[in-house]
Amino acid sequence: MRVLLITPGDRARSETRPFLAAVEAEFDVERTSWCGGPWPNPDDADVVLSFVKYRHLLRSPDIDWQGFTGPRVHYDWDALQDGHWQGSPYRGTWAPTMRRHAFDVLITSGVRSATALRSAGLETAVLHKATDPAIQNEGGVRHHMFGTFGQDYPSRILMKALVRRSGLQLDAFSVDYSELGAALNRYRAVVLCSLDARVRAGRVGRRLAHWFPGLLVVPGTSPEPMQKLFEVAAAGAAPIVDWSPDLAELGFADGVNAVIYQDLDDLVARLADYRTRPDELDRIGAAAAELVASRHTWNHRAGSLRAILQARLTAAR
Repeated sequence: MRVLLITPGDRARSETRPFLAAVEAEFDVERTSWCGGPWPNPDDADVVLSFVKYRHLLRSPDIDWQGFTGPRVHYDWDALQDGHWQGSPYRGTWAPTMRRHAFDVLITSGVRSATALRSAGLETAVLHKATDPAIQNEGGVRHHMFGTFGQDYPSRILMKALVRRSGLQLDAFSVDYSELGAALNRYRAVVLCSLDARVRAGRVGRRLAHWFPGLLVVPGTSPEPMQKLFEVAAAGAAPIVDWSPDLAELGFADGVNAVIYQDLDDLVARLADYRTRPDELDRIGAAAAELVASRHTWNHRAGSLRAILQARLTAAR
């Protein structure tokens, strides 16, 4: 299968490179970039796989496919912003944009976004995020209990404030992506918070949310599992993760290979409980690493992507 892989025009982010490398290993790939202007010529491809930034598609004139009749597929990690992320400037825009550009399939990274966009008339498929296979459980001594990392979304700001107010220690760390595996291997457990959230008082509230999260941030539900879940689990740290409907399908079970919390009050209670049972966290982390190594690296996702693209190719013939 010859795939024209179209990526953003700027340099690929560190966390996307393992995905792109897995695709290039799985398929006969011609890779090019685009961030506006004329769409790349797909003449020699069986399938076009777009992984470009949505904001570029949104403001671009209609794509000229130059007579290409094969499957036109767009894969987007941010489609959750269509209806499952408060404050997104792109709410409700994905379906008309995909139709205007004549894509055949939108691949999202979560069940909720795929279901919602399917109900809006798009053909969708799900390809969950995954982890770089280089991130592994190194099996050493873990000197720290609870950590967390990632951009300070409103829900994460509130989560950290509530945990620390309860008297629990939670280390917030930031490292270069190349050092993420080593950093995760220092912790028995890592807290993940991907809850959607509404911030009261508009722009003023967003400016003040860091100082008064308890007053201004109203948490919602998790739109989907983020890439961090798979990275944390791959490193053998117990993932402490907010519930989403994808988790069971992905093989994550509470108390087995994850600690799954329902809301932030539940999170604080879980942390207080597991703080007294570090051996349980080690067991959960080891099981999580086994699950991810067997099912959830980007190499696995490339195989699943092949099945999605092959089905479209067969249908088009």
